Amino acid sequence: MSRADEAPGGNESGAALPLHSPHEALDIAKAVHNLHNVGLFEGLQPAQFEEVARLCQFYWFSPGDYLIREGADSKELFILLRGEVDISKQLHLPRIGHVQGTERTLTRLKAAGNPILGETALVGGSVRTATVRCHTECAVYRIPAEPLRQLLKQRSELAASVYESLARLLLQRLDEASSDIVKLSAALVFALEE
Repeated sequence: MSRADEAPGGNESGAALPLHSPHEALDIAKAVHNLHNVGLFEGLQPAQFEEVARLCQFYWFSPGDYLIREGADSKELFILLRGEVDISKQLHLPRIGHVQGTERTLTRLKAAGNPILGETALVGGSVRTATVRCHTECAVYRIPAEPLRQLLKQRSELAASVYESLARLLLQRLDEASSDIVKLSAALVFALEE
């Protein structure tokens, strides 16, 4: 059995794999250190980092494994510690609908800066808006959304810091998406004029 056979995402065929115990016992001190590099948790106090770290589960994924599938329920978020992942979306037009084979890779993320993946799970009741697939072997922290939301409900100062960081992160991504739309629109207009 490979390490990915026990991971929460899925294998190369895209089939969901059962969620088993984390791959390694979590080193809380190391998790606290790693969480300091995650923008979502910037501004937390030392004890707050430890509370969040206790929710983390450590997993390894193999190249081709899925962390997140577009359209699935958002039940956890991931922090990329090592490796590279591809972010892709299904392309479809409202009047045409989904066309087979239209998934396109939008970007590749590296572990530098420990990017967070699936952060909308913190909002609750949402579905995944993109697919995240491992390009290389990846090490991640998985944080189940419900226990994290419960912790945030119990600790208002922690919630304020995390949700403020989440708002900044989502605003940054919205700005980047708006910029991309303007570039694509300009390219389309240019192409149509020729």
